[in-house]
Amino acid sequence: MGSAGLKVTILSVNAVLYEITFASVTVSVQSENTFNTLPYRTYVIRVYDDYDIALTKIFTLVPDDNTFLLCSIKLPDSLSNCDETAIINLISIVHEGGLVYPIIVSCSIYPPIGSATVCFTQTYDKWSRERTRSYANRRIHV
Repeated sequence: MGSAGLKVTILSVNAVLYEITFASVTVSVQSENTFNTLPYRTYVIRVYDDYDIALTKIFTLVPDDNTFLLCSIKLPDSLSNCDETAIINLISIVHEGGLVYPIIVSCSIYPPIGSATVCFTQTYDKWSRERTRSYANRRIHV
């Protein structure tokens, strides 16, 4: 699994303690402002100043190579009618860090001669992950 380091730099106050408070990897309070070998994920970083006042921010570590594979389009073996079809297209990750959202899928369909091109775009956010893995049963009217 890929990993990255995170260095916290504070410009306005004197930061003295740092911690990761919410993630699959938690790090207890430490005086160092660097976190090493963190898996690609979202983290809640808390920083304390001289007066023990804390500021919390959310950060997401993403790989430099944030690519994914778009597998071949699968069409149904038979059509239920001549006006619509279902298109299945799977998205696979190249690295082990997971998909980074939002993902915008644009599709252009070129029907038989004489029909207009059909285009659509759909955005998947982190709350629609299951639909992102396979956007099956997309109704296309031609």
